[in-house]
Amino acid sequence: AGFIGFKEGDIIVSVAGKNVQDIGSFVQEIERMHEDLDVPLKVIRNGREQTMIL
Repeated sequence: AGFIGFKEGDIIVSVAGKNVQDIGSFVQEIERMHEDLDVPLKVIRNGREQTMIL
């Protein structure tokens, strides 16, 4: 894990352990969280699942 940044083609599959169904649910979950928290995101990049910290 660690902050690795977003790249074109990344697919966000979860935020803070909750599955992302669509971009709206992703945005709502991020807005709900406090800015100072490290928020884990699961991302599929090049066919591999990775955890990023937002």
